[in-house]
Amino acid sequence: MKLHVEENASLAERYQARFTPSIFVLRPNGEPIQGSSGFLPPDEFAAFVSLGWAKTLYDARRWDEAAAAFEEIAGAWPETDPAPEALFWRAVANYKKTKSVEALKEGWRRIVERYPQSVWRKKVSFAAGEEARPGEPRERAPREPGEKGG
Repeated sequence: MKLHVEENASLAERYQARFTPSIFVLRPNGEPIQGSSGFLPPDEFAAFVSLGWAKTLYDARRWDEAAAAFEEIAGAWPETDPAPEALFWRAVANYKKTKSVEALKEGWRRIVERYPQSVWRKKVSFAAGEEARPGEPRERAPREPGEKGG
């Protein structure tokens, strides 16, 4: 649906559309699943909208369909911003179905390998067995009970 912000100020405010174009993928109740402001090239747009659809499948607990939709995004548009996020949610959907922590970690390792500069790599590095990179803080070992620290 195409709306003019000036003519639909209440909708613009509701979805915090501050610039055009603004694109939102909505749940059936009108709540946004995700949104974007500004131009998206065709591949980014297709991946963005597809990611929104995959998230609706995830929200509906349709784990197999969601996982397949997330995988399709990463396969069809691997160079887009939504691709590593799609792999993240694919791993989570598979975990929700199987309860396999190892499968979850393996899915997240794919992000670490394929998208080393992605924020999604940072989000999963703790569980994917990745060492901290130069310039990134390393986790400190937990202190023993009663140990004083500085």
